[in-house]
Amino acid sequence: SATHCPLPHHGYENSPRIRKAGVSANGHTGLLRAQSPFENAIAPHEMILIRTALHEEAEKVREVASESFKGYNGHYHADNRLAAKKCDEVYSSWAFNSCISKDFANEVLVAVLENRIVGFATLRVNALDEGEGVLFGISPEAQGIGIYRLFIENSLLWAVRQGLKRMIVSTQITNIAVQKVWVRVGFQPYSSFYTFHRWFD
Repeated sequence: SATHCPLPHHGYENSPRIRKAGVSANGHTGLLRAQSPFENAIAPHEMILIRTALHEEAEKVREVASESFKGYNGHYHADNRLAAKKCDEVYSSWAFNSCISKDFANEVLVAVLENRIVGFATLRVNALDEGEGVLFGISPEAQGIGIYRLFIENSLLWAVRQGLKRMIVSTQITNIAVQKVWVRVGFQPYSSFYTFHRWFD
């Protein structure tokens, strides 16, 4: 079995917690978080429809997640003791369950292009004043045309409608493309940390 723990990004190499726990760098990734004060308008798009996912679309969302997260450079895939296929399945299962259970997400948005679901975004309420964009996935053939930005903008709109005061999102520190979208929309990076795996053989 294995466990993982988040640690602040800066100075993790010399952390007494790391040395004492005997945790190696195997399976570690950096995660960056950002937040937005809801000051940006929602931009319409004539080709892409962003709407709430229907319960019966859970399987299609799973398929999109499977395509978009194949070989993703997250902390699961970074651990060479975990099978790549099983790591892929974490995200597809997560996306599917988000569509059918409020225990995983309070809302799931989908992007529809030419009558096909080509992307999804899972959202949740963390506290009375905070929402979070948890998991986003876009089919490879639909990437690069602005769908992710539409998801972020519509996520902010959803949060405002819930009466929340801020929205947070997270990604790998190396995922520069996503961070650029955040900055354009009005998010500001505010923290980062590493996730480590420790195996108990």
